[in-house]
Amino acid sequence: MGKFDNFNKKVDLNQINKQMEAAAKDNGTGDFPEIEAGNYRVKLVKMEVGAVKSGKNAGAPILKVDFKIIDNPHKNCHLFMNKVLYTDRTDDSWNMGKLMKNVIGWLDTLEPSDDIPPIIFEDYDQFADLILDIASDVSSLEYDVKYEPDAFNAITIEEVYE
Repeated sequence: MGKFDNFNKKVDLNQINKQMEAAAKDNGTGDFPEIEAGNYRVKLVKMEVGAVKSGKNAGAPILKVDFKIIDNPHKNCHLFMNKVLYTDRTDDSWNMGKLMKNVIGWLDTLEPSDDIPPIIFEDYDQFADLILDIASDVSSLEYDVKYEPDAFNAITIEEVYE
């Protein structure tokens, strides 16, 4: 008896295989292309503060940003940037103040409207709510970005368009 027998009995394995074949026809293999470093026109799809799922920072707050490319050659592909919003370092070279100043500086480049209060960090709950407000506020904007997947700030806003 296998350890997944109960689940194997609950699903129609033949139907799953048919659905996977249909998905492959619709979406290719399901693999996502690697987006090379470069410049892209994008729109913000989603931005939120979540929690790191695993690793040494598990449970720590993380800024999760998702942009959708709106021009070729990677139209409809996504660019992601994740930034852990916590460090236990306290030295002058890197600490929470420098980390949050970097994040707030990046958020300012999204050019939220005057309807958004000044971007400040009071606590994580306030900051998470502010991130959602900013995401909603800039959702109609387009951006020219420079994407460098291995950089600390993987996405740099170069130009903003209404």
